[in-house]
Amino acid sequence: MEKKINYSVYHRGPREWVWNLLFGYGLSVCLLYLFYDSVFVVFPGFLGMAFFVQRKNKRLLEERKKKLLRGFIDGMEGILAALGTGYSLESSFREALRDLEILYGEKEDIILEFKAIIFQLENQVAVEDALYSLAKRSGLEDIKTFTEVLVVAKRTGGDMVEIIRSTNANIREKIQIQREIETLLAEKKLEAGVMNFMPPGIVLYMRIFSPGFLEPLYGNLVGVAVMTFCLFAYFFSIWVSDRIIRIEV
Repeated sequence: MEKKINYSVYHRGPREWVWNLLFGYGLSVCLLYLFYDSVFVVFPGFLGMAFFVQRKNKRLLEERKKKLLRGFIDGMEGILAALGTGYSLESSFREALRDLEILYGEKEDIILEFKAIIFQLENQVAVEDALYSLAKRSGLEDIKTFTEVLVVAKRTGGDMVEIIRSTNANIREKIQIQREIETLLAEKKLEAGVMNFMPPGIVLYMRIFSPGFLEPLYGNLVGVAVMTFCLFAYFFSIWVSDRIIRIEV
């Protein structure tokens, strides 16, 4: 049976949901208590929990899409091999699926997607329509580009094998460049993580070793305003650091 996955939404299991919600809420409450020194932070802590969960979901979705694209490229390599031995384009997907199952197992997204494509082909759906569906749901521009090239090749009667090989090589080269950039940025990401921890770390240090220094900022409107400004500046700095270290090819 065809299975369609929406890659713009990260689906968690019940345990994962509970753990992430509790962790995000606990982290938010601790951070807000550092800045406001009040038990009333248990209520706005839900806002921080939403920020934490949304940020983590975004990272997990990015990793999932990267893994899907790598699997797609491997699948296209299998299709190329099948086309080279005389299989039709539609039959090549079945041959490629066997190779993918050896590489990835049964439960990976790319396996489910190839099974869905084969199911559609068996029900007289055109290859390009099945691939367009995957490109739209995944939001991956590389799959969309590949599908468009495939459509042009079928309509013009071009060398299908060579066109797929060339397009596949270009996408694989792009992935390699992305990996090299991620390697170069690994140290900067670690530095960004340390810097993101520094503001609350400094506040915690001062509250432990110099509690009187921050006392004027607690329990009054001026102090609340100052701490609120600092808190927003802190979250803004996290957003900026994420943007700086995220380079797309």
